[in-house]
Amino acid sequence: MNKIKIMKKLFLFFLLCCFSLGYAKPLPPSITEVAKNALSAAQLRKLSQIATLKFTGRLKQIPQVISQPRPQKYFYTLHENTPSIQVQLHASSNNTGSALPMMVDGKGILVFPSHVAVKIKKDPYVKVRTSSGEEFVEPIQTMYITNEHNLDITVSYIPDKLKPFITPLDPAEELAEIGTAVNISGFADEVPFLLPEETVLTASPLRYVIQMRNPLMLGGACGSAITDSVTGKLLAMERDFSYNAQLAEWFKFLPEEAKKNLTNVHFAVPIQNAVAVSRAFITGDDKLAAIEMKVLGRPVALLYPNEHLSSVLLMRNGFVKQTVHFNPFLNPQKLEEFFELEPNDVLRIIVEEPATITKKARTIYYDTNVSTGKVTSFTR
Repeated sequence: MNKIKIMKKLFLFFLLCCFSLGYAKPLPPSITEVAKNALSAAQLRKLSQIATLKFTGRLKQIPQVISQPRPQKYFYTLHENTPSIQVQLHASSNNTGSALPMMVDGKGILVFPSHVAVKIKKDPYVKVRTSSGEEFVEPIQTMYITNEHNLDITVSYIPDKLKPFITPLDPAEELAEIGTAVNISGFADEVPFLLPEETVLTASPLRYVIQMRNPLMLGGACGSAITDSVTGKLLAMERDFSYNAQLAEWFKFLPEEAKKNLTNVHFAVPIQNAVAVSRAFITGDDKLAAIEMKVLGRPVALLYPNEHLSSVLLMRNGFVKQTVHFNPFLNPQKLEEFFELEPNDVLRIIVEEPATITKKARTIYYDTNVSTGKVTSFTR
């Protein structure tokens, strides 16, 4: 009798196992598997040609050629002669970002996000692994860092010894039009990726908003190169991204057509800003990277690269009627566009300037009378 009970239990257990196997859903592929599948066979064949940029501790007797194997937990790979190289922070941090190379006035420039650069407490260096397996280390001597909440651009020179392994991109001279198809290439989860045929939704002097059909953008993607799918021109630097865009405060500013079926988006910095920052870096003239702020076409003030356009307030009869905080659509040259203005209204532009070694942080207020155009400013 006991034998029959045991056999029944075993049979029921067997049925339960079969049922579980039949209905169990397979685990989704890892980001590494998805990214690898996104690469073409031709791209995968180039994996032996690698460039890596790593931020680490202070350089001490680093040899020019390193022959030992790469410690995979700290280094990320990039195909040689592709439009992005990898940025990694100090080894004690897991924060990473991509970078892109471009030519400005005959100079080879590296571009990467300031929110990556500001976390670096020691000297950064560039590490390149050639197709023959040799690895070269070169320090980055100087970086020009802009405000991470505004331009979010940091630039430096491509070290001379690494130029043979990197092909700089050609930056576009003008903003891309809405609807332009773009390719995004960089790193995600330690793997080089390519997102083809994404679409520009909006374009302003400070930000692009780009539709993200394939949400591959995980750690390391900030700083990726965004290029025109047709011309190959460099359009922008990936800054960050947003899932469930409908829940964001800035979603209401999107054009109605762009809101349809929109879930995930990229935010990117127009490359024209990176070109201006590069020229300020090359010449030492910060004014070359400044952006002119305007109200109703009238100049108000210059927004310098170390400053952050925090918000714009509509003042009516001495009271705040409406506030628009910095968002991907706040155009510094059309600061009035989100307001319904009446005669003698005042637009108050609030600019934050962070503290430096020699200066305290301060807030600058620019009040513009929309009727007369008169601008008054004060600082706190």
